[in-house]
Amino acid sequence: MDKDTLKAYEKLIKKIIWDYNISPKNLLDVIFKKKISYQHFTYEKLVLRALERLSYYDLLFLFGVDGLKEILSDKYLKQLRDKELRGKYERLRKILSGEPIPFSRWNPEYIKKTQNTLLFNRWNSIK
Repeated sequence: MDKDTLKAYEKLIKKIIWDYNISPKNLLDVIFKKKISYQHFTYEKLVLRALERLSYYDLLFLFGVDGLKEILSDKYLKQLRDKELRGKYERLRKILSGEPIPFSRWNPEYIKKTQNTLLFNRWNSIK
């Protein structure tokens, strides 16, 4: 790994652990699965922090396409606190795995929500 790439990785790690005074080099070993953990950071904790704090492009650079498919599994996504973020990553997982995704606002969950609204029932009751 060249110096520029290593610096870019360290910069991303600093975004993940901005609130800790820990050397990013040790955490890179955890992310690249050379170590099981460092201090209290395990691979799972670092993945969750990365999903919450990094952009899609940063995640793609850090984990690669195959690694990104791995970390977008239900195992990690169920642990995300933000529902909206979880939904975005679920959609991204479907795109990366080649699954079909519904058009915006045409998915079954949205249709069920709109069927219970006052306006929707009002217009359907007039014949």
